[in-house]
Amino acid sequence: MIIIKLIKSKMKKLAIHLSLLLNVLFFFNTYAQSGSFTVEEPTTSMTKSWTYTVPKQGNYQIGYAWIWVGGTDKQVDLEIKVGDEIIKKFTAKSEIAPYRFETRLENLNPGDVVLVKATPLNGGSYKLNYRLAYATPTFENATSFNVASYGAVGNGVTNDYNAIKAAWQAVKQTGGVLTFDGSKTYYVEGPKDYVVFDLLNNSNIKVVGNGAKIILHPLGNFIRIDNSENIQIDGFTTTYGPLPYYQGEILNINPSELYLDMQVDPRYEVPQIGKYISPQEKFGRSFWVTIPNTKIGDGRHLGVDSTAKIGDNSYKIRVFFKEGEGNDLLVSKNSNATDFILPHKEYAQAVTGKYSYYCSILRSSRIKISNILTHSICHFGYSIGSNYGPVTFSNVDILAPNEADMHVAWRDGWHVWGNRYGIMIEYGDFDAGYMYDDIFSPHMNVPVVDNISGSTIRLKSKPGESTEKYTDSRLWLLGDLVSFWNDEQTVYYGMARIINVLQTSESLVSITLDRVLDQLKAGTYAINEENINRDMVIRNSTTSPKGRIVAVRQRTPILYQNCHFQNIHFWIYAGEPWRTRPRNVVFDNCTIDERQTFNVDDTWNLTLKNTTMNGQLDIENCPRLVLDNVKTTSLKLRNKSIAYMFGNTCDGNIVQDYDKDASSVIFTSKPDEYPFYNPPFLIK
Repeated sequence: MIIIKLIKSKMKKLAIHLSLLLNVLFFFNTYAQSGSFTVEEPTTSMTKSWTYTVPKQGNYQIGYAWIWVGGTDKQVDLEIKVGDEIIKKFTAKSEIAPYRFETRLENLNPGDVVLVKATPLNGGSYKLNYRLAYATPTFENATSFNVASYGAVGNGVTNDYNAIKAAWQAVKQTGGVLTFDGSKTYYVEGPKDYVVFDLLNNSNIKVVGNGAKIILHPLGNFIRIDNSENIQIDGFTTTYGPLPYYQGEILNINPSELYLDMQVDPRYEVPQIGKYISPQEKFGRSFWVTIPNTKIGDGRHLGVDSTAKIGDNSYKIRVFFKEGEGNDLLVSKNSNATDFILPHKEYAQAVTGKYSYYCSILRSSRIKISNILTHSICHFGYSIGSNYGPVTFSNVDILAPNEADMHVAWRDGWHVWGNRYGIMIEYGDFDAGYMYDDIFSPHMNVPVVDNISGSTIRLKSKPGESTEKYTDSRLWLLGDLVSFWNDEQTVYYGMARIINVLQTSESLVSITLDRVLDQLKAGTYAINEENINRDMVIRNSTTSPKGRIVAVRQRTPILYQNCHFQNIHFWIYAGEPWRTRPRNVVFDNCTIDERQTFNVDDTWNLTLKNTTMNGQLDIENCPRLVLDNVKTTSLKLRNKSIAYMFGNTCDGNIVQDYDKDASSVIFTSKPDEYPFYNPPFLIK
């Protein structure tokens, strides 16, 4: 009996070690693909340094970057240099969570040496982890392909789907560069759910559009990249044909009978009439101008039930709405709404299977989407999730087709979640007020502890939610740090590292930790944000004042830099228990022209530096708000908020009016170790 127990024990240990080995192999194979230099230092009290000599010209990112100081009241200096230039230097102290040091290093040259050095100051010990990844796609000696060689006509009428598909299949076989004629327009219509550029398990592919125009059918999508590496798609204007909407003048609104009459502009196709049947509720939007002689306005989202032709005029349409829309119709009527955007009966807001995004990039590395002008998205815009390496969007715009049209997307512009290196969005211009929801929605979904067995924790997703954003095993990798909290993320139950992962079902994942956390119980929330959703940057980007105020629901660490946002409403908050409470949000050298408040609620910390806001800054439950040379009309502090205001923030009444409740505090000096979270860039 004892021998049997010993055999079972050894087999169990062997199974655990094998599982660990498989995790290690998967983990390091994944990062070897992305060309990462990996440092994982176990607990030490010695001064140590690590160097990496850059092999290729381009941009690099230090990610997964944390230093955890052990003991009490201990400190460790950390320094990052390129050559003789100090990029970052700070002192990490022993606290609950690790100190972060994600950093972007741009335009490095072969032979440049990146150094990271840790120096304990008072007998402290530390653990340190980081990975340095190459972010620039490269295509030396790549094979050339041209869509014309495969029969693409590019006259805007002939369906070029088969020709482009044949060229695309050839490129995917070997890798290479696929070129389009920039003077041509390509009409592309395939079977339902088709994607023009779809990649799965591919690498070393570049598409050069040279400014060509692509007209998509509304049941198709533009880009889908999954588990791929070293990809760039560059230089296109895209739109849809038929357009996913009709726009027209409102003639009459009858809230009690749940309808409005509209005159559709004849530049559109003849609107289809009849019952609106869709996997989800379809909605249109009323619109009215609130500032005279502008296209700035307000409006209401209204669920569409059916349409009918009025008399013999095919462009005069009566739109019937679903039950419950009477109040919003009354608001539209009393506000003298002038325009209505009607969804196309068959194709608007199309949910085309699992990938209902114009562009999705998942589980990939070293991806660049550049010089893309997008018109009239049929559903959601960009979905960027679970990527294990750098992803960059440069000069990617979402704009209305012309000055008369008031539509760019039926849903959100950008969904960003679960990425292991920060996502870069730069030089983007957006008619965000013509979207129906958030222009940016960076977030992370938080699973719940379902079962505990020693150091093994089973996690489950929220019922009815997308499991891939909660319990996909790619979100929980060997070596990740996981913290555990109550549902409001105000009570901390501990942090530990993952030593094993087992995907038990689509909605359940089990993680084994390196130690037992005694306080854990079923219902606790698990957050893997020490490893993902870090170092996202939106820089040198603008939103126009056109349209209705658009929201930004900000829930993860992010840096906004050198941006001018108009007609936009920031809301920095968790929102629901299954999303992360925001932290490390920074606005640097930004202008925010808004007509409502800038809301911050249940946010760990927010830094505003050299930023002008035309509106109210409304703060609730923010333990550290930093205002460094900030101009805003008013500031409200509520519910145990702490504000540090310095620079020119108070001088000359730059903050014209502020008040606080009894639980909040205002300091007029810099806090220790400022700046905290704004990772510096080296741009050579």
